[in-house]
Formats: sequence, structure tokens, C-alpha cells
Amino acid sequence: MLSDQLVFILANYTANCLMMSDNFDFADEAVAEAIAFVAEDSRPPTHDETKAAIAALN
Repeated sequence: MLSDQLVFILANYTANCLMMSDNFDFADEAVAEAIAFVAEDSRPPTHDETKAAIAALN
């Protein structure tokens, strides 16, 4: 069964690519913080951390 959720490692890699790109302009500070949150690869975020990050975008 396939899930419609993005595997964290893929989201992490994509976020890291965006962070390293000099040609990418973030829409606003909340988007930049969300990308930085996903780019942090010291450990996967907890469920509560993920919910808080999503809430910050709303």
C-alpha cells in the first residue's frame, strides 16, 4: 500500500537542496523557517514538533 505522505528523508534532502541554493527566494519568514525545520537532519522531528511547524504556517 502506498501512502500519500512524503518520506522524511526525501523531504529532508529537498529542503537541504533549497537551503543551499543561492537562487531560491523564500516567500516569507514562515516558509524559510519551515524549510530550515525540515532541513535539520540531526534527527527526524517528533510528531508534536511537526504539528507545531505546520501550525506556524497557517
